[in-house]
Amino acid sequence: MQSPKTILVTGASGFVAAHIIEAFISAGYHVRGSVRSEATAEKVKRTFPLYDRQLSFAIVPDIVKDGAFDEAVKDVDGIMHTACPGAIETDNNEQDIVQPAINGTINILKSAHKHAHQVKRIVITSSFASMIDMSKGAWPGHVYSESDWNPMTYEQAVSEGTSSVEAYLAAKKVAERAAWDFVRDENTSFDLVTILPPMIYGPNINATHVSQLNITSADVYRLMSPDAKPSDPIPDNGFWSWVDVRDVAQAHLRAYEISEAGGERFFISQKAWLGVRRR
Repeated sequence: MQSPKTILVTGASGFVAAHIIEAFISAGYHVRGSVRSEATAEKVKRTFPLYDRQLSFAIVPDIVKDGAFDEAVKDVDGIMHTACPGAIETDNNEQDIVQPAINGTINILKSAHKHAHQVKRIVITSSFASMIDMSKGAWPGHVYSESDWNPMTYEQAVSEGTSSVEAYLAAKKVAERAAWDFVRDENTSFDLVTILPPMIYGPNINATHVSQLNITSADVYRLMSPDAKPSDPIPDNGFWSWVDVRDVAQAHLRAYEISEAGGERFFISQKAWLGVRRR
């Protein structure tokens, strides 16, 4: 009997990553999760108490450090790269947002290229941020598809006066472009798929306290918080396009398993046209 394949899921303690882990283990795979510390590994273990035999960990303290994933990629069959710095308030967008996004993405590709020739596909959790044109606003009449790219450049992302949110949106685009360029220029043994969800809502299966909620889960919590008053208006959601986290996880699984998905971007969104466009 053939041994189950092992999938590396980076950023294993994350909101989306937890559902990706569950999707792959439920489909019969083993998962190796990369986390920053042993303490974080223990936390993820507690999320999946029934999966002790199918779940292992690699400690990667700093994903932007050169060679960070060299050990983590060894002997795995596929890679789901979810780890990426979030949108934070900072006075240095280049140092704290843009460069970490690019370097973290390129590092996983470099490590796989050097040390994991058995890997034939890497799936990267990109974002609708990599597609959106903020200068158009809601852009009435336009239907976003996988052929759309955020027009912001690296130089715009790191320039003075660019907000941290704008820098984050641009960083997702620049990091994804860098990934496609790497696979093309280095003639890798693996192909690439990118998943591009907008706002991601759904069950939070790994947070143990409200202080640990991700942004969208915190938005939902605001509606039922003990601090909320019945007279308070319903708060606006952060963005007008959304998707269920369980669908995002299944998209990663299918992107890995379906051979024709290689070399494609997939816009995963509720009530949106889910076509496939060549990049």
